[in-house]
Formats: sequence, structure tokens, C-alpha cells
Amino acid sequence: MSMIRELAKARNTEEFVDRIPSALKELRHYAEALIRRKVEPRQLLITRQLSREPYRYAHAVFQAIAAKQLVKIGVNVSAGQTVQYLIADVKNRHAHGKVVAAQLANSTTKYDVEKYLELLFSAAENILLPFGYSAKKIRDYVLHQERQAS
Repeated sequence: MSMIRELAKARNTEEFVDRIPSALKELRHYAEALIRRKVEPRQLLITRQLSREPYRYAHAVFQAIAAKQLVKIGVNVSAGQTVQYLIADVKNRHAHGKVVAAQLANSTTKYDVEKYLELLFSAAENILLPFGYSAKKIRDYVLHQERQAS
């Protein structure tokens, strides 16, 4: 990710802090691509390992939903395997509409922009929180181009 490359140029803490606005500008490019749906769905796939058989999950976690989709099309899926999925619509009332197994996704599959933005800002927060940047602050700065607080 170009945000990390930008921050990695810093030789000390002061330079790191000075590079944060540039790093957030890079992050803005990713966010804009997500919003405009210019990101290929295959680039957004999430990989998770199954801890149990697909139909043994008590809750509709994303990897179980994807695994069940695969079983439905005849793919043999069992505990210990990994599944890949695209987050399609986390607010969908039906579990099967929340994610799409990678094998069922294509270049026209719609993804949940808001959820992927949330994941993007959460990842950035993991790096920048020690410098006072929460996911909310990053989101506001990136999406609304708010000035950085000194």
C-alpha cells in the first residue's frame, strides 16, 4: 500500500508525523476508488480459515456463509480449509446476501463500499492511532478533506 511506503520514508518520529498528511492523501485515492467502484472485486477478497464444518457454525459469520455457498454448488468444503469471499452487503437481511464466495464473484459483482471503507480506515487507525488518528478522524480527513489538527 502506498500509504505505508510513504510513512516508511521517515527516518524518525518527527519525519513520520510530518508524512502523515501525505499518507492520508494516498489513502484518499484508495477510498475514492472504492466509492467510484473502480476497484476490481477480486482485489477485495478476504481469506478466512474455517474452524468447523460449514453447517456447524451457530452464527452466520462471513466465512461460514461463503462456505455454504460453495457447498451449494458442489464444492467439498470442510473445517481447516480456507475460503475467500467478497463482502457484498452487510446490512442484507438474508445471510446469503451478505457475502459472495470468491468462486461465485466476477468483475460485475457489487461490493459493500461502506464496509470496505470501514476496513480501510480501521487498518489505517492501527498504524496512526499512537499519533492521535482514530478511524473516525481518518475517515473525516480522507472523505471530507478536513484539515489536520495540529
